[in-house]
Amino acid sequence: MKKIEKKVNISYKTAGDLRIVVSVNFWYFLQGSNQIDMYQIPMILDTGANITVLNIQFAEKIGFKLDKRRTPQTKIITGSNREQIAYGYIVPKIELSEIDYGVEDLNIWTYDIPVDVQEYGGILGLDFFRDKKICVDLLNKTLDVT
Repeated sequence: MKKIEKKVNISYKTAGDLRIVVSVNFWYFLQGSNQIDMYQIPMILDTGANITVLNIQFAEKIGFKLDKRRTPQTKIITGSNREQIAYGYIVPKIELSEIDYGVEDLNIWTYDIPVDVQEYGGILGLDFFRDKKICVDLLNKTLDVT
């Protein structure tokens, strides 16, 4: 059987921290309807994050309505060891923009992530890759998914 490799172009910054950014097609239900829309989002790939999260301001910008009484919530500990209240959503589909790889019905969380909401929509965690092998090649600026 032939091994199929899927490569995604990445960008990254090296000004004190190394942020790997991928372009993600984010499918979501329009508020108050059964219609699905898609928004392309630059997301930080975080191999240390177990979950995928959207910045709450960005989520509201694309149409998410936060109902603190009805939206499932949980306490999470961020990478900077801060406790946050996060609100859960199930997203119909999230896929890497440049290849045919995506995940359906992914449980994502929203909270106030300390990133520039104009620059990044959120953090793509390892739950997105589930049973895949990934390799980040900083020299060639690619992410391999097999």
